[in-house]
Amino acid sequence: MVSKVTYIYGLNDGINIRYVGKSDYPNKRKEEHIYEAIREKKRKKDEWVNKTIENNKKIILEILEIVPVEKWEEREKYWIRYYGINNLTNRSIGGRGKNGYENFMKRTKNLKITPATHVILKKYCEENGLKMFAFVERIIKEKCDPKKDLYGER
Repeated sequence: MVSKVTYIYGLNDGINIRYVGKSDYPNKRKEEHIYEAIREKKRKKDEWVNKTIENNKKIILEILEIVPVEKWEEREKYWIRYYGINNLTNRSIGGRGKNGYENFMKRTKNLKITPATHVILKKYCEENGLKMFAFVERIIKEKCDPKKDLYGER
């Protein structure tokens, strides 16, 4: 029996891979990325896509690997680690699909940076090949009220 396959792909501007994803139909997904970026303009990836197009460059889809469908999460995580989450516009370390980052942010809605959460974040970063400072900085920027510090009112 032949195993169903899916594609791990990278989006680049002709120079650097800036996004890693998974799709059963990568060329269609590339077009969806461009459409979403033009329409939504919410995410870091959208900003990169729009800026690339404004600079008259093309968004290029590169197939990084063809994988059995049951292995896609593991392989997407591998490629995100390979290129480095801090060098990409991905919002998560992969393997969770389109809603992974939003689900993570909902689960950490009331996150407080304390010594205990610092230990948890450090372990998470080490296990997933992330740079602690950049990962925590991203969370802080997205979750903290600029009028308050990490522990409450200034």
